[in-house]
Amino acid sequence: MKKSALIIIGFFVLMMGCSSSSSDTGTGSVTFTEDNFKSFTPTDLEGITLEWRTTTNTLLEVRVSAETTGWVGVGFEPSGSQMSGANIILGYVDGSDVILEDHYGSSQTAHTEDTQSNITLISGTEENGVTTLWFTTPYISSDTAHDQPITSGNTVTVLLAYGSNSSDDTTTTHGSGRRIRTTINDF
Repeated sequence: MKKSALIIIGFFVLMMGCSSSSSDTGTGSVTFTEDNFKSFTPTDLEGITLEWRTTTNTLLEVRVSAETTGWVGVGFEPSGSQMSGANIILGYVDGSDVILEDHYGSSQTAHTEDTQSNITLISGTEENGVTTLWFTTPYISSDTAHDQPITSGNTVTVLLAYGSNSSDDTTTTHGSGRRIRTTINDF
């Protein structure tokens, strides 16, 4: 099976069932880290944290960490009730290799690798059972066909998910306890 088909199947499984129903909608609070990132940890999904800050007027710097030695994914601003239209970034660390991919939600339950990648990898680590991906992405992408704008200071819908330990691919399912859709105020 081709890599792109496996990735599409993987993120379909990753976000399958992520709807706006109360069981999938997360809550939490935003705090600040010592290095001036805003930090969000969902109260109803243990083991994952999203951190972000503005590096320039146009770039969003993101760190997403999960208690897994597998993959981690984050999606921004889906236009539908699930992941349709979301700007999706997912990846994993395999030894010394960091795999980070730019995708978009091509339907409510599927995604496609973006032909115009707008992410820049800063680093990726896998230490003490935690995988962290650190990257930048533009607030307003030049890829207007696939990426929704993210507006600093506004409410942003975010998708967070992660795979089981040792799932160093983007095709392994997250299971029902490792995914959430949430809205963050004052993003």
